[in-house]
Amino acid sequence: MFDTEESLPQTVSMRLKCGKCGHTAKYNLTRIYISPEALEAKGSEDRDESISFGDYFRCNKCGSAWPWELTSDAYLTLTALTLKHFSKLKEERLIFGIPQLFDGSPFHSAAQAEEYLQGLLEREPQNAFVWDRLGNVYEKAGLLKKATEAFTKALEINPKELESHFSLGYLSLEKGKDKKAAEHFHQVILLAWKNQKVPEKKLRELVYQTLGWLCSIADRSQGKISMFPPPAPALPADSDEPALVYMSEFDLGKEADRQRLVDMVLGKEFDDAAPCKGTAAKFHGGRKAGSLPRGDTEKRQAPPAEINNSFQKEQVYNMAAEDEYLDVLQNIEFMIVQTYRKHAELSDYEVLRIMEALIDDYRGNKIGRAPRRRQLSEREHNLMDAMRTVCDWRLGRETQSFAGALPTEALPQKPLTLDEIIACLRKLLKSAERWNKEGGRQGYLNFISQFVG
Repeated sequence: MFDTEESLPQTVSMRLKCGKCGHTAKYNLTRIYISPEALEAKGSEDRDESISFGDYFRCNKCGSAWPWELTSDAYLTLTALTLKHFSKLKEERLIFGIPQLFDGSPFHSAAQAEEYLQGLLEREPQNAFVWDRLGNVYEKAGLLKKATEAFTKALEINPKELESHFSLGYLSLEKGKDKKAAEHFHQVILLAWKNQKVPEKKLRELVYQTLGWLCSIADRSQGKISMFPPPAPALPADSDEPALVYMSEFDLGKEADRQRLVDMVLGKEFDDAAPCKGTAAKFHGGRKAGSLPRGDTEKRQAPPAEINNSFQKEQVYNMAAEDEYLDVLQNIEFMIVQTYRKHAELSDYEVLRIMEALIDDYRGNKIGRAPRRRQLSEREHNLMDAMRTVCDWRLGRETQSFAGALPTEALPQKPLTLDEIIACLRKLLKSAERWNKEGGRQGYLNFISQFVG
């Protein structure tokens, strides 16, 4: 995110010429796609056809979505971005590939994708799946009001459109509407059971993320909003259908247990059993009479709070050797929180910048390059010094004394390698990006502060 001394702008301005009316204007872009053929194309027209944009924009004069011609200024900008991409500084705004819609149709801009999907809806106005895909186009382009309308329309047509529930849950979460977000996320959990419509890999990712967000919502509401869907009505008194509700405990600080809970939601732990009637029974895994859960000869009902509290502590520590490095991650986050408590205005973005800077510096250490000179604020300097000190300490290097700064049980057992400390920093970076996205300007800082005394 911040590999250079100055932070990268989120957009790049390019001068484009409308292929319909010839009007030339500058447009701010965030995602530029180049197909592999563009690098070998000989004619300017071929190159123009090989360039696509993930942003939503139209000609300022005629309103056309496509085609676009690259001006000489645009070629220079694109060349600079390409050279940067192939250097050690990856250019995230440049993507090599061809953007495609769900049916494989390529598109050159989000506005062109909109026109294509609207054409499909003119023929099939009650196609909930296409409405959902139109919502995705709007959401990625930042048109959140239009995205909400499209996802809502999809659910009006088909209330079981799982991905629309997920998207509306996320958009509600972004607006701070936790109750509404939870309603949609609960539907994701219920509709995920034995779901055959969403590709398995994607479904797992959606459920995994949904459970994390539901846990955070439950925590913020102090249990007023449940992490799990409401319980189903009890079976009628005269029902002769036997049912056994599966109860289990999860330590969701562990990746294996998090994945097991995802399996439970997907119904994969209960392939030998038919689910009981009702949504809650489906979620908890209703089983045939006499079919006890594995190793569950002495069942006890674990209250949902036990699961909530465990899931809340998930820090995206999914390294292969997670337990081995957990103390390192805690050491570094301890120093981050200590700095945050001294500088209340410290933001997640400053933390992300310092994490990226340290990763870059330790990579430089491997090839003998000296640390880069950076323009940092006073609190960024303090944070970098604190984090570098603890990292160097874990590397076995001589550092300035900070006796008493860390808990005594956190003392290192053996020095780490540069690759190991870089891996730890990258893991924290991923966690910080996630919690910042969920909680805003200080979302990550506020989250980790809960676990540091």
